[in-house]
Amino acid sequence: MSIEVYCTSWEGHHHEISHIRRNVFIEEQGVSEHDEWDGVDALPSTIHVLAYKTEGDLRTPIGTARYLESGQIGRMCVLKAYRNQGIGGQLLSALLDHCEQYRETSVPIFLNAQLTAIGFYKKFGFITQGDVFDDAGIDHKKMVLNP
Repeated sequence: MSIEVYCTSWEGHHHEISHIRRNVFIEEQGVSEHDEWDGVDALPSTIHVLAYKTEGDLRTPIGTARYLESGQIGRMCVLKAYRNQGIGGQLLSALLDHCEQYRETSVPIFLNAQLTAIGFYKKFGFITQGDVFDDAGIDHKKMVLNP
């Protein structure tokens, strides 16, 4: 088994991206449909990354994340069976590499981390900012990439 991560668009891979997010956020974490589908996925400026498990000719989508023009990274998730295998790190690295090449440098990179994921993001240079807040019924904290 190997993992491949690609930058893509909603138009190109919305079936795979929405399947993963529905499984993780809506079914597993109880996020409402209204909160999950916020209307910005299909914007031309939104960049998605998609991780596939590959075995021979078989490619299975297993993780995704997105980057918005505002500098926000979000909707990062990996299917439960594939967690703790470095796939989240590969997704985040792919987005950060993309940002380094293409984003407007005056726009800070930030994300809203679930409290359980703060340690993960700190390994990539993100630092916490502000107070804990509720987003879709889950406690989060804003994190910014330390320049």
